[in-house]
Amino acid sequence: MQRDSADKPIHDLRSLQTQILAAVVAGARGEDTAVLSQVAKDEGGDIIYRIDAKVEDVLVECCSDWSKSSRFILIAEGLGEKGRSPFPEDATEENADFYLIVDPIDGTRPLMYDKRSAWSLAAIVPNAGKPPRLRDAVAACMTELPTSKQLYADCLFAIRGRRPKMVRRRLDTGEEREIPYAPSTATTIEHGFAMLTNFFPGGKEMVSAIEEELVRELGSLRADRSIVFTDQYLSTGGQWYEMIVGHDRFNGDLRGRMIERGIPKGAVPGLAGHPYDCCVELIAREAGVAITDLEGRPFDAPLDTESPMSWLAYANSALRELIEPAMQRLLRKHGLSD
Repeated sequence: MQRDSADKPIHDLRSLQTQILAAVVAGARGEDTAVLSQVAKDEGGDIIYRIDAKVEDVLVECCSDWSKSSRFILIAEGLGEKGRSPFPEDATEENADFYLIVDPIDGTRPLMYDKRSAWSLAAIVPNAGKPPRLRDAVAACMTELPTSKQLYADCLFAIRGRRPKMVRRRLDTGEEREIPYAPSTATTIEHGFAMLTNFFPGGKEMVSAIEEELVRELGSLRADRSIVFTDQYLSTGGQWYEMIVGHDRFNGDLRGRMIERGIPKGAVPGLAGHPYDCCVELIAREAGVAITDLEGRPFDAPLDTESPMSWLAYANSALRELIEPAMQRLLRKHGLSD
């Protein structure tokens, strides 16, 4: 049976991430955390740890094989000039079929200490003869990179205009089965997870204040009970996975705007998310999760490795209607929105 040509991008993305998954399971997870957490490179938008460097080799090899049948520009941290590499070598922005934006390991830090899964993220954006934008992605895939004690790993993938699929792979046999999922249908944040990203020192007081004021303004802060929960999943892909499958109701990342505006003065976050961290937004969108910028516009980004990103994510339209007006007021109050 011939594969539907519309499904070929997903087949290629899944093949790439399956090999990255195999490398993590067979190799990187077998080493001591003291080795995996060594700094390999410190350049561009983020630090490259040893575990990242191991997977980079797999990425380049896979792209080399892929380039035997396609011409594309790879966009990934630490590779090529300004994070861009042509495949094959004579591919250019004039003759490439598409752009491939990849974060081989999103969530390096918890994974290299064997604390929590990371995610491999990738999306394809057609070459339309203009500067590529993430909003134009036609296919995206995200594959879980599990800790050493896990037996299963999830994968979600989407073609523009179709509901994403989710499959669960058994790591010892390779067997896969499709898993049902749905974002939360709750209409309040009470008795659920709702939070703002607050991973690293630098601006933590401001983020905490906004989060506290938001919960108070929504009427969900009580003196005698804890009815709203927070979870700092140190991976943008992981955060969005939790929204897509119904675990979380609201999340937001303000770090990019804080860095751009130098707020708070002298204590901005040391690191923000980048477009490659956010490249699977198509999956969240097609699943029904609304991801916006800080002004409430549909989330978008240039395809590069350095632009600082901020976003707000709502599990459904009712939660967006509840939270967004209060969130907008608080962002203006703290100088993070006009």
